[in-house]
Amino acid sequence: MKPFKDIRYGILSLLCVFFLLALIFPRISYSTPLPGCPEDMIAYWRADSDASDYLGNHDGTLMNGAGFAEGVCESAFSLDSGSNDYISIAGSSDFDLDVTDDKSFALWWKANDLNGMLISRRVSSSGEKGLSIDLTPDHYRIHLEWYHHADFAASYFTGEWNHLVVTKAGTTWRLYHNGVEVTISESLGWPYNADATQSVPLLIGKDGALRPNFNGLVDEVAVYNEALTAQEALDLYQSSCHYCGLSAITTPTPAPTPTIPQPTPPVQCEISTGSISFNGQSDYISLASAIDETPPFSILAWVYLKEYGPTGWAPTYMGNAILSRGDLCCSDRWDFLFNVNGNKKLGFVTHPEFSFADVVEAEDDFPLYEWVLVSFTHQSSIGKLYQNNQLVDANKSMRAGNYYNESPMLIGAVWDTDYDYNLYWWDGYMDDIAVYDRVLSQEEIEAIYLNKGHPPTGLSYHWKCNEGTGATMGDSVGGNDGTLIGTSWSIAHRPNDP
Repeated sequence: MKPFKDIRYGILSLLCVFFLLALIFPRISYSTPLPGCPEDMIAYWRADSDASDYLGNHDGTLMNGAGFAEGVCESAFSLDSGSNDYISIAGSSDFDLDVTDDKSFALWWKANDLNGMLISRRVSSSGEKGLSIDLTPDHYRIHLEWYHHADFAASYFTGEWNHLVVTKAGTTWRLYHNGVEVTISESLGWPYNADATQSVPLLIGKDGALRPNFNGLVDEVAVYNEALTAQEALDLYQSSCHYCGLSAITTPTPAPTPTIPQPTPPVQCEISTGSISFNGQSDYISLASAIDETPPFSILAWVYLKEYGPTGWAPTYMGNAILSRGDLCCSDRWDFLFNVNGNKKLGFVTHPEFSFADVVEAEDDFPLYEWVLVSFTHQSSIGKLYQNNQLVDANKSMRAGNYYNESPMLIGAVWDTDYDYNLYWWDGYMDDIAVYDRVLSQEEIEAIYLNKGHPPTGLSYHWKCNEGTGATMGDSVGGNDGTLIGTSWSIAHRPNDP
C-alpha cells in the first residue's frame, strides 16, 4: 500500500504546482476584460481575426462570407456589399436607445464605395423604431426611424481610413469625424425616440431596411453606456492602436541584449543643382508630347514665385501658369490648367468639352519668394490639391478635361489663339517636375517634399532641370523633352536657394 500512497501524494503535489502556476500566470484571452478598458464600455469588437467581443459579453457572427484584411490596427472586418456579408450581434437590452439611455458608438472605416450602412439596429422600412448610421458620398445620416433622420456633412474619400464617434445624451446627438465634431446640416423630425421594441440584432455593415450594405473595411467597433465627451472622441481618434487593453501578442519578449548605439545613416536625398528661370513676360517651355490628365494621374513640381500675375473676369484661369494644356480661346479646345491663379491661390482646373470647369483651390494666398512643392492628384472623380506636404483642397466631383489633339502643352504659360500669343506667364523658378499615371498618397508626396526621392512605380515623365546649358529640358523617364523658349538656366535651386 505504501507505493500507492506515494503515487497519490505525487499526483496531488503536481496538481498543487499546476494550480499555483495558474494563479501566478493567468491565461489572457479575448473573452476576458483587459486592463484599461473603461467601465462604461459595454462591447468592443477589435476584429483581430475573429468577431468576438473583447469584453466577453456580445460575440458577433460572420455572415455570408465576411472576412478579414489588414486594418487600422492589426486586422479589420472585410465586407463586400455584393456578397451581402456583414457581422451580426444578438439583440440585447445593452443596445437600447430609449430617451433615458445614454450611448456612444465608435469605429474606424475605409470604404470602396461611399454608399452603405456602417451600423444598424432595426428590422425593415415599415416605420419600426431603431437606429442606423449610414454613409453617403458627402454626409453621414443617422436614422432613428424611417422618416426621422439627421445629416452631418463631412469630407472623406474612398480608400482612406476615417474615424467615427456618435454619441447620445438623452435626446441630444453628436457626431465626431476624425476627432472633430460635425454639426447637423439637415434634419427631419429630429430628434426621435429610437428605442427598438424587440430584441433586434445589432448589425455591422448591413441595414435591416433598404439601404445598401457597406463595401470596405471596418475596425475597432465599440459601444459605450455613456455619451463620450469631445475630448474622449478625440482621444479615440488619436489612439495609436487599440482603444484599450493589451496587444493580441501575449508572449513575453525577452529583454534585448545591450548594444553600443550606432549612428543613424543619412537619408539619401535627391540633389538639385539648378532650375529654370522664367521672366514673367514672354518665356515658356514647350513639351514634345501632350500629357493626358485622364485619371488616375498625379503631377508635382517645385516652384518659386516672385510676383502674382494678372486677374480679371475669370480669375481661376488667370494669374501664373505652372502647366497647361489647351487653347483658352474656346471651350472645346483646352484640357487642364495648373496655376497660381488670379485669386493668388494655388489651383487646378479641368475643362470638359462645352461644360463648366471643375476647380480645386487653396484657401490661403500662395507664398512669394520661397520654394513650394505643388501637387495635384486625380482618382476617378476625386481631385486633390497639395501645397508642400499638406492637403489644401479636394473636389469629389472633378471630371477630366477635354482631350483636344491640337492643343499645345506648355510649362510656364497658357496659349490663346484669340490673342495669337501666350498668356499668364510664370515669374520665378521651377525645378524637378514629375508626372505619374497613378495617384500618389499623401505619404509619398511628403517623402518627395522631404527630398527622399520619387517612387519609380507609375512615373511617366521626370524633368530634373539639372542640365544647366542648352535649349532642351530633358525628360529622364518618358523622352518627353521640353524646348526652352526665352527661358534660361539658373543656379537657383530648391529647397532654400535663393
